[in-house]
Amino acid sequence: MTRPGPNGSGWPHTAAPIRMARMLQNLGFTLDEIIEMLHAHDTGTATCDSEQWRLESALDRIDTKIAELRRTRRLITTTIQECRTGHCRFAAQSADGWQIAHRDRHTAG
Repeated sequence: MTRPGPNGSGWPHTAAPIRMARMLQNLGFTLDEIIEMLHAHDTGTATCDSEQWRLESALDRIDTKIAELRRTRRLITTTIQECRTGHCRFAAQSADGWQIAHRDRHTAG
C-alpha cells in the first residue's frame, strides 16, 4: 500500500534514499559522508570515479579498527595465559602491582 508523503509522492520514492543511507552506513560511512553522498546522488554529480575516494577512506578506517581489535585481542589472550599460569593481572595485588599491570595494559601494542 502506497501512502502519500508530505510532497504528495508515494513511499517508494522516499524509501529509496533511506535504503541507500542504510547501505552506506553498513559500509562504514559516517553520517556526514552519507549526507554528502546522497546530495551528490540527488544532484546527479555522483559517479564511481568521483566517489571511489570515499570508499577508500572508509576502508582505511575499517583497517585501522581491525588493527586495534587485533592488538586488543593479543592483550586479552596474553592476560588469559597469565591467569592460567597463576600470574593474573586481576588477582589481589598491592597498589604498585596494580599500577604496573595497568601501565602494561595501556602500553601493549
